Amino acid sequence: LGLAPTAHTLAGMLTGLGVRLIGYDPAVHHTAPIWERLRIQPVTLTELVSQSDAVSVQMLYAARFKGFVNEKLLAACKRGQLWVGISRSALFDEVALAAALSDGRIEACILDGAEDNFTGESSPLNGLKNLFITPRLGSYTREARLRASWYVAHRMHEAIMAEHRGVDSLPSAPMHMELPGAVSPSQWGEPEFVAR
Repeated sequence: LGLAPTAHTLAGMLTGLGVRLIGYDPAVHHTAPIWERLRIQPVTLTELVSQSDAVSVQMLYAARFKGFVNEKLLAACKRGQLWVGISRSALFDEVALAAALSDGRIEACILDGAEDNFTGESSPLNGLKNLFITPRLGSYTREARLRASWYVAHRMHEAIMAEHRGVDSLPSAPMHMELPGAVSPSQWGEPEFVAR
């Protein structure tokens, strides 16, 4: 579920093991060439959760996706699924996830990091034995650190160049990537630098 950069690596590993991959990303059209390149069959969201033995959540988070994994979606789950996610826990509706974990639709859920209140005392997820939260280990990988370093270096380069052009401030994100019809962040690729 989602084609964030980590999903690209995971797809290669799973394909090498002979796993049949199906996928869905709300920000990537089903005819986009990335699906074929990664050897993932694009399907609808309902088809994804009703057919999969395991679901890996690799979606990039945006506020509009808060509670994306909700009761309606989890009602379509194939019983006994394993869910693994490195995406923000805000993608999950806590009540719906707790119900799915309790009634066996989801056998187990492993999330790499969660917001403080996600499993707090008042959360319906508190105390569930089949929910596992790791301390955001994905952000400590070599690739994640390298990507973050390149991003910072690129922003510093932009700031220096903007100063020379008489620009007072920089946008917080490349605006051409925020417009309707722009490619998803999962399709941005690696940062490119031009020496000037």
